[in-house]
Amino acid sequence: MKTIFAPLLWFALSTPTGLQGPVPFADSLLSGLELSGHKYTSQEQLSIALELPPELEGWRDPLKARLRASLLPRGFGRVHFAFTRGPLERAGAQYIQEGSEWLLSVKLNAKSNEISGFAHFYRLDSGLWDETANIRLVSSARSIQSRPEVEPPPPILVGPPPPPPEPEKPKPSKLSRAQLQGPPMLLLRMPETILAMALCPLAGDTLGLLVLQKHRLQLFKLEENGYTQHLHSLSLSDLPSRRARVRIPMGTILCGENSGAFYFGSSELSAGYQAQIEGQKLSLVRPLAGMPVAQNQEDIYLAIPASGTNLFGSQLTVQGPEQLNTVNIERALYQIQGLSKEGGIQFWGISEKLQLLRWKPGQTPESLGPAGLGLSLRGFAEGPVWVVSATDGTPQQDTLYFHYQGQESSVKVPGAVQNTALAPLGKNKIVVLAALQTPQKSSQQIVMYTAQLKMEVQP
Repeated sequence: MKTIFAPLLWFALSTPTGLQGPVPFADSLLSGLELSGHKYTSQEQLSIALELPPELEGWRDPLKARLRASLLPRGFGRVHFAFTRGPLERAGAQYIQEGSEWLLSVKLNAKSNEISGFAHFYRLDSGLWDETANIRLVSSARSIQSRPEVEPPPPILVGPPPPPPEPEKPKPSKLSRAQLQGPPMLLLRMPETILAMALCPLAGDTLGLLVLQKHRLQLFKLEENGYTQHLHSLSLSDLPSRRARVRIPMGTILCGENSGAFYFGSSELSAGYQAQIEGQKLSLVRPLAGMPVAQNQEDIYLAIPASGTNLFGSQLTVQGPEQLNTVNIERALYQIQGLSKEGGIQFWGISEKLQLLRWKPGQTPESLGPAGLGLSLRGFAEGPVWVVSATDGTPQQDTLYFHYQGQESSVKVPGAVQNTALAPLGKNKIVVLAALQTPQKSSQQIVMYTAQLKMEVQP
């Protein structure tokens, strides 16, 4: 993919004085950009890539609100904030695929005595006869905000000078970090295709690994050292099958909020099911009206596969204790999962354009970047943790991206990722499992990666 950069059309340098906070800083950057040379229409979309250092992370939401409020009145149909990986050429192609005609790249830097910011405004055009992405720089601007430390005047001494005050010792803060590490440990080889898998807690410091296949549901015990033991296999052959077919079989497993409870479903069955781990055996409890993807207290969110595709339909069924409701998610998705949070539920999903989306019901989805299959999501006390795969086109070699407390780490995996699962194991470890398609395509392997939790004391 080649990128065409036009000559710089406009560059403004501003050195404002007296600026305080993100709102005037955003105004200063925008005032230096030349945005009036084009009449924007309601069909045109603007993507904004915002990059901040950790010490300015508190500016993110005010900056986003100010940029959106200032740019929407100029005529853009939509102002979209997105997360990107890789160089500008790759990011530009991703924005074009998402329907953007314009890109505003904003990057802030912080030093001890100043905050500086750069803004670059680009026109995005897809090639007419090929897939070349033309990225044309229209305007640039820079803004600097000083951070002077004004010392008070020295006191007038009447007698002997007082002893200097003892410096106040700052209280250290603790920051938890976790980074996905390899090489992987091979846990299992499965001769039959894996439709879904999940890690649900068992007694003690062990996890139950649930593996859903076309004709059976299997339970394994996973210990901290990677030892696995097969506990039970539940046959699904006698359950009613689904008449409508999909291109490739798909499945879901959801760990329940109560001990031993879980939910599962597949495109091969006419219903999903609530099930139970009792000791070392699996048992069915009741049927469900779809494939489970999320739980919010007593409500189970269920997805229905769209016939003839590998996608879930644009509506979710909410099965509560007494009635069924529906939630419109307005888009078909390859995968969808949700987390219960205070005040409602939040969803993650893989779109038809292979973008990882995050949203709350009734809100516009936020794009978190490109993704493949293998999305897994888990709620921790520190916030949501998720893993997702992506491919760069290399055959049989995907990449796993692991997100923990705003940090991203990644590892190359020796195969094509079909499914993933993650869960805490032991006191300071998160395990990530990946089901990989082998080059021979005659079997699948389940491998395990670990992310060790480390507490770093910051002064």
